[in-house]
Amino acid sequence: MSITEILKNYKLNEWQQLVSEHLGGIDLKLEGSQECRAGIRENQFGELSFTELYTVQSVVVRQNIQADEQHASNYFLFLLLGGTIRHSQQHKTFRRRGKILTLVDAVNPYTALLSENVHSLIITLPGRLLLPHLPNLETAILKPKIVSRGLATIAWRFIMDLWEEREFLTQEERRRQQSQVIKLVAQVLRLSSGDPAPGKVRVPSQLQLTRIYNYMDDHLHEQGLNANQIAEALGISRRYLHHLLEQCGQTVGQRILQQRLERCRLAFLDPVHDHTQLTEIAVQHGFSSLSHFSRTFKTRFGVSPSEYRKRKLVMHEGEQVC
Repeated sequence: MSITEILKNYKLNEWQQLVSEHLGGIDLKLEGSQECRAGIRENQFGELSFTELYTVQSVVVRQNIQADEQHASNYFLFLLLGGTIRHSQQHKTFRRRGKILTLVDAVNPYTALLSENVHSLIITLPGRLLLPHLPNLETAILKPKIVSRGLATIAWRFIMDLWEEREFLTQEERRRQQSQVIKLVAQVLRLSSGDPAPGKVRVPSQLQLTRIYNYMDDHLHEQGLNANQIAEALGISRRYLHHLLEQCGQTVGQRILQQRLERCRLAFLDPVHDHTQLTEIAVQHGFSSLSHFSRTFKTRFGVSPSEYRKRKLVMHEGEQVC
């Protein structure tokens, strides 16, 4: 059954609540109307949530910062099936129509302007599943991949075939497809993020990148971690180290800072650390200055560390009362 066959009329607040149940806290705005004609349906493929949306009217979608554990470490992969969409996040903006794949961070504020009759499939991807296959994950955010040929087309067809055949697959069969979706999506995003394209970079370079990322991740807690230490430990020159990371659109310092901030953010969401001082968490993950940590955290996530934690704790208290 086509999604256009299940379209319904919703009050704006009803539609907003329904979409928020699937994708987290968002605000919706319709031009000159408080009613929306739309359709939505969802299915699970293991830990991946597939949500198909269709809106008849033009809609403005605003996503606020996600401080709840359900969505805070997720990413949204948008497959635009029809209509035109304008995405904005992290000072990046683009407008596209036709078949495109786009990754959105579920943490940072996000805005989308949807034209009339926008049809999309949105996959919720847990960051912990995607990161091992795409270490340079942040550089892939809001870099649309036009589906015209090659690997993007293969990934698109595979995902759409899974979605269209979902009713004929058992729960276990759907779960088993999770890793295939993750691997395909990671390969496509790696090409769009500026990472070296297959066939254009020597395999040893790709292996070195994996070694570099692994070493960085294992030593993030060390405040003195820098390019000299990494290069010496891995037996490569500083120049070669910088060259490899530049191919991925980052400097050594940017990669270290990005990963430290992400680990601190995840620590704030872990109940084990509910009573751990902010300073202690920052120091445990390699920060030597609380002011520097607070400033960079707010730049990355839109709120201060204390405010981020406060929102998370308020959410927990509300859940317990209910």
